Amino acid sequence: LHPRVRRQRQMCIRDSNWIEDILADHSGNIWVNAPNQGVFRYQVETGKLFRYIPCPSKDKSKDFPQSICVDKEGTVWVGTYGAGIYRYSPEQDKFVPYATEALKGDFIFTLCDYGDELIVGVHEEELKRFNKKTGEVSIFPAPKVHRKIIRYAVCFGDELWVGTQNGVYVINEKHNSCLLYTSDAADEL
Repeated sequence: LHPRVRRQRQMCIRDSNWIEDILADHSGNIWVNAPNQGVFRYQVETGKLFRYIPCPSKDKSKDFPQSICVDKEGTVWVGTYGAGIYRYSPEQDKFVPYATEALKGDFIFTLCDYGDELIVGVHEEELKRFNKKTGEVSIFPAPKVHRKIIRYAVCFGDELWVGTQNGVYVINEKHNSCLLYTSDAADEL
């Protein structure tokens, strides 16, 4: 890393021994989620590091950012531990609340771009869908996945891949199918 970046990183991303999420956006920024510290945006072109607290709270153990997602349009979304979903507004250079009431109290482990929606993986509850245009939140029709520890979700074509404590579920709404792949299945190949 460039010496200036190294110094900024040491000054800003500290007192934590893990990074929850890291990804790149369409504008050439690197986004880093450091639990209990906030979300950091590293501007590659300038070498500057910016810190954001999407949902400020007096209790730092709650409402902190948990997951980050960049959708096809390049919008950065943050899912939180109890405070809903926030969208980054480049014009305001801050995170703006979305679906804070509908998802209040939900531990959002993962967000995944799914066309006009975000798939919201809620810890030990269910998959939810958030309509980016209307702001509506509903239950995703995948009962086999509900009440699991949903850790990751990735959209690939028409399929939604969901990582849980039981294995990986591959859901295809168009074909009304839901397959489960476990580590045991890999041993049989």
